Amino acid sequence: MKQLIALPENEWYEPKQYTVTVSGWSTVAIGGAVYSVPSRFIGQKLKALVDSEEVRIYYGKHLILTVSRRESGGRVINYRHIIFHLLRKPGAFRNYQFREELFPRMVFRRAYDALLAHDDEKADKEYLKILNSAALEGEDKVAAALELLLQTDETPRSDRVYHLCRAKTEVPSIHVDAPSLKGYDSLLNSKLTGGPQ
Repeated sequence: MKQLIALPENEWYEPKQYTVTVSGWSTVAIGGAVYSVPSRFIGQKLKALVDSEEVRIYYGKHLILTVSRRESGGRVINYRHIIFHLLRKPGAFRNYQFREELFPRMVFRRAYDALLAHDDEKADKEYLKILNSAALEGEDKVAAALELLLQTDETPRSDRVYHLCRAKTEVPSIHVDAPSLKGYDSLLNSKLTGGPQ
């Protein structure tokens, strides 16, 4: 008992609370790690509750984001949070400090490289439009469109990606035969007559 120290005043599981201001790049720094938040909160003060596993970020009483906690130096950047802001400043993309996080899959990186090889000056703007399509149309659709264009050695321009994502696919006609109920009838009859079950 002599070796024990006093218990902390707060509960051991109680999360740490931070007040953070959203930067111009739509990020907040919490405990040395960087997290992106939706760009509509740029300049706003937010409350962050951090426990051992996750970070919950609130605007007033409204929960706006829950992400896995990162150690100091880590980062969680979601392109959906910042794409609309970057579209207004496409020239900033090339030197953006979290640029590598804006390639959600390898096919997006390959598409950007293809755009650079085709037209270095327009590559950033084209890629950001593709990323915007991923945010609006769905990442899976855009990734599939990019794969198709790259396999056919076609430059993955944003308008082609958009049209491929919007192309209607034919729904196959499926016919299912109605099951026969004779087996059920014989089972019911055997129960009513006391036959084997």
